[in-house]
Amino acid sequence: MNRIFSSLLGFLNFYLLIRILPQNEYGIWMLFISVTTVIELIKAGFIRNPLIKFSQEQAHYLPVVSASFLLNIFLSLIIAALLLIFAEGLSLFWKQAPLQDLFAIFTISVLLLIPLNHFDYVQQAHLSFKGTLFSEITRQFVFFLCLSTFFITNQPLDLITLAYFQAFSVGLSALVAYLFARRYLTFTFKFSSQWFRKLFGYGKYTFGTSVSAMLMRNTDTWMLGRMMSPLAVAVYNPALRIANLLEIPALTLASILFPKLTKQVAEKGQDSAKDLYEKSVAVILCCVMPIALLVFVLAEPVTVFIAGEQYLEAAPILRVTIIYCLLLPFNRQFGVTMDAIGKARINFIFVLRDAFLNIGLNYVFITHYGIIGAAYGTMATYLVALIMNQLYLNRYFHVSFWRIFQHTMRTYVRLFHTGYEILQKKH
Repeated sequence: MNRIFSSLLGFLNFYLLIRILPQNEYGIWMLFISVTTVIELIKAGFIRNPLIKFSQEQAHYLPVVSASFLLNIFLSLIIAALLLIFAEGLSLFWKQAPLQDLFAIFTISVLLLIPLNHFDYVQQAHLSFKGTLFSEITRQFVFFLCLSTFFITNQPLDLITLAYFQAFSVGLSALVAYLFARRYLTFTFKFSSQWFRKLFGYGKYTFGTSVSAMLMRNTDTWMLGRMMSPLAVAVYNPALRIANLLEIPALTLASILFPKLTKQVAEKGQDSAKDLYEKSVAVILCCVMPIALLVFVLAEPVTVFIAGEQYLEAAPILRVTIIYCLLLPFNRQFGVTMDAIGKARINFIFVLRDAFLNIGLNYVFITHYGIIGAAYGTMATYLVALIMNQLYLNRYFHVSFWRIFQHTMRTYVRLFHTGYEILQKKH
């Protein structure tokens, strides 16, 4: 549920922002956001998954949480320092001077994310998602109020002010997260070098997986910014934003599934993950396919309604991104399953493979087809990844692509029968 609300609020923010900022500035902001999103998900991969996995046993809870908090601080300070060091280099790479100041300001957010992430991950370890929901809504809503004010008053909004509002929203969100997480906080610190090393050892693979996954997801945007211009990024981004709405079911199920799958594997063994993988992919596809078909057919009016007529050229790009959105549930749930059964190293290798493949394919397709080439390159990468991941799952866990299709069709049949029975009763 928190994924749904935060994604919808994020979409509203996009709707306002794309109308407030000029196209070039919007492209610069998207380059900035793509990097900051990578940073936040890197932290999640390094800290969240190890904390959830190893805090299930009550006897180890305190040293695990303490070690996780230390890792959080350690990683955040390194990220903040690297941002300050490489801010100028990143601005030179994309030939956009404003990026240097934006990255410098984001170091404030990085430090404020230390308590916010800790409070959220502790709640998730207890399978409590209510606080995470409200903290994320707070973060998005504060940003929404900022954008609404400038949109209604028709006042110009510069990127520096926007970055400071972003930091303020993170700080306020951390306060809200604390109110919900405090019942799970012991306020007793118990350092254990053994658990610190264990969390670090597990986290380095999930960290590497997160880095590789986000490199893969942002390669198209970054290469467009480098090979073409921020204007190309601005034209490309609306298609991504619209397609991201189709990922809400996958993201929601993944955040809920990981803690439960970890517990189930610990109790019943690795074989129990097979059915959960097949059924979870089927459920996501049932949610996504009808919407994807509708958006594919109505790509032009959908693009104009959401982004405006000046972004109409994004409609063909949207059709391509909608196609590869149907491949994402397979690959996303593959990663969740591998991490849950303790094969984080395998997941890291596979995602790293996909990241390098995506760089090569994007370079080739952007060179030949321009902006839409980024979508072609990404779709080709997801297709290759799907084939190779399914071959691995079939060989070692007997996962069947055909059974996923059967589960999907059965779900539609059950929904049809349920709807028919309801209509019959009303009649």
